[in-house]
Amino acid sequence: MGVGVGVGATRVDARLVLDDTFAAAAVAAPRACGEGSLAPRGGADGARQGDAAGAANLYRLALHYADDAASTAYAKSGLNEARATLANAHLQRARHEEKERRWSDAVASYAKALEGRPDDPAVCERLANALREEGLDLVRAAQLAELAVSRAPRRAANRKTLGLIYAAQGVVAKALEHLERAVELDPADQMASRAVTALRERRR
Repeated sequence: MGVGVGVGATRVDARLVLDDTFAAAAVAAPRACGEGSLAPRGGADGARQGDAAGAANLYRLALHYADDAASTAYAKSGLNEARATLANAHLQRARHEEKERRWSDAVASYAKALEGRPDDPAVCERLANALREEGLDLVRAAQLAELAVSRAPRRAANRKTLGLIYAAQGVVAKALEHLERAVELDPADQMASRAVTALRERRR
C-alpha cells in the first residue's frame, strides 16, 4: 500500500498509512546505521546516507499521521536517530575535507552536520574554523565561535578559534583575551601560543 492519503482519509486509512510508513522506515533505518561515512562519495557510504535521509523522511511522515502517544514517541525517536546518523556522516566528510584543506566543502559539510547536532559546541567550533579558513564570512564565523564558547567555555579549541577569528577581523584586544585563555587551558597548543606572541608584537 502506498503512503499517500487524500484530504478525506479516514482514521483507519491513516492508521494503515502509519503502519506502512513505520514498516518502510524500519527497512531503511538499519541500512543507515554503522559508521555512516560519506568519504569518499558513492558505494555503500552513499547508500547509508540515502537510507538515513529516506528513514528521516518516512519518520516525518509517520509523525504527521501518528494518532496516539506511543506512535508519536516512536516516530520522534526514529527521526532523531536518522538525523543523528546523517549528522555523523556529514561530520566525517567534513573532517576529511578539512584535512585536505577544501574549506568551502568543509563549510558545507559542517553546516549540514550542525543541522543534526545544533547543540554541539564542537561542531559549532569546527564550522566557525572552516569559515575562518575560507575567509568569506567572518561575521558568521564569529557568531558560531561565540556560541561554542558560551556552551563550553573551558574547551580550549573554542577559545582559540574565536581568538583567531577576532584576530582576522582586527579586533586585537578580544583576540588576545581568548587566545591567552586558550593557552591557559591547553599550554601545549603551539598555534595558540604563536598567535598570542604575534598579537602582542602587533600591539607594541
